[in-house]
Amino acid sequence: MLKNIRKNLWFISAFVSKYKYLIIVGIILSIVLGLIITKIQKILPGLSSTDIHIGLVGQYSANNLPKQVTRFLNSGLTTIGNQEIDDSEKIYTYKIKPGSTWSDGTPIKSQDINISIPKVSIETPNPETIKFTLPAKFAPFPSILSFPITNQDGLLPSPFKIKLRQKSSGTLTQIIIDNGDYKTFVNIYPTSSRALTAYKLGQIDALVDLPFINQDQDLSEFGILNQFLDTQSLILLILNHQDSTLNSKPARQGVAYSLGLDYSNTQKALTTINPDSWAYNPLVKEYLPDPKRAKELLSTDIELELSTTPELLATAEEIKNSINIPNLKVNVRVVSSIPENFQLFLTTFDIPPDPDQYPFWHSTQAGNVGKSTSEKLDKLLEDGRTTLDPNVRKTIYHEFQRVFAEELPAIVLFQPQHVNLSRNQKISDIIDTYWLN
Repeated sequence: MLKNIRKNLWFISAFVSKYKYLIIVGIILSIVLGLIITKIQKILPGLSSTDIHIGLVGQYSANNLPKQVTRFLNSGLTTIGNQEIDDSEKIYTYKIKPGSTWSDGTPIKSQDINISIPKVSIETPNPETIKFTLPAKFAPFPSILSFPITNQDGLLPSPFKIKLRQKSSGTLTQIIIDNGDYKTFVNIYPTSSRALTAYKLGQIDALVDLPFINQDQDLSEFGILNQFLDTQSLILLILNHQDSTLNSKPARQGVAYSLGLDYSNTQKALTTINPDSWAYNPLVKEYLPDPKRAKELLSTDIELELSTTPELLATAEEIKNSINIPNLKVNVRVVSSIPENFQLFLTTFDIPPDPDQYPFWHSTQAGNVGKSTSEKLDKLLEDGRTTLDPNVRKTIYHEFQRVFAEELPAIVLFQPQHVNLSRNQKISDIIDTYWLN
């Protein structure tokens, strides 16, 4: 056996000795070719000369498509026809726009629309009309009809055909949008780092709405970069109201005053409602860093655990290091999803298009992960969705934001920075035209 090994080594040595210059040249050419390919990837459209491959970050399902995709498809009922609301404010009637067709060119008939909403009666009195009868007044109803509708065959009322790929759990991994001329492949990644790696490897042509936490990383070397503030989402620090340390309002406010975060690279937020919304209230309690007030409210030594996902780990560490009083200590724990038991939970909150936030903060709702039980908040959230008078709703939601800032189901931190990254100008122009807000 040793004889065979020595024989093989001799052959290898002789081969290397004879062809060493060719081997060296081959290695150099491989390195140069790799560098050239990397440069070419920045100016070519990626995997296909016609198809476009886009990366998004998040967790989505067939019933919860990415907002970027629904904007792109632009085919919700509320964009197809005009709505009529009866005097009881429970019946919504939509007229389908004349000449509307499915993506195969056939006319849209109301009875062909594939839609089902729990506890809502749906009637199609004629091919041009669809009527929804609600069991009770529900002001946000039109906003929930903004999702893309399909017929029984899955066709959209637009030039697009759509195909979904998902895991056995129902989590979407890819959305394929076909407009007849080319296909757009939307690949969905769980984290920004995974999406960015796929982009660097040439697997996708562009990244859209990429959460950008690491301000020290220069992405401009990888393509055409557009950095912007995401006004439709927030970074929140949710406080568990059932925790023995945080179940008192003074303790929660003490935590808020103890944060000394630097907001110079982003936009500090005040409330969970979009600043551009008609319901936004800028005159709410603001928790600027105040060590003296924090120490008054947190007079004893306290140690809290802050849970967060890998995506927001850097921000969690900033929070930990920003605490401005010696008697409050924060430890960071990384989790893959919303933990069942936590004290503080750092997360991203997508601001709904309607100011109604009943599913997130009402004491009876599963979305109220901090388990806040404010009777005032409950009443305001109930009233806000049962009247259609915009002036009354505005008053209600102004008060909701004021009470929210006092009770602190969550500490509202900032609007995150996002980026769009495109491999070349052609792809960048497509992103700017079709995929931006």
